[in-house]
Amino acid sequence: MKAMVYTQYGPPGILFCYLLLKSNYIPRILSAYGIFAYSVTLIGTFVIFLLPSPPLWLSYVGILVLPAELAFVFWLLIKGAKIPEQ
Repeated sequence: MKAMVYTQYGPPGILFCYLLLKSNYIPRILSAYGIFAYSVTLIGTFVIFLLPSPPLWLSYVGILVLPAELAFVFWLLIKGAKIPEQ
């Protein structure tokens, strides 16, 4: 059942990180890690669905997203977004 949640969580997360990457509000390395983490989570979820008995460690693949989410939150709280003046 947990894998079903990751399918709903992956594509919007990839899109969110991609938009952060293009907007330059946060450092590119944080956005790139977010895209990587959400992509691995999404791929791992599909592998769980395809294998008849997936290994137990594969069910914890979503933990990769936690450092990215925490980095986004603390970066925006402490440093703020770089918004260009017009």
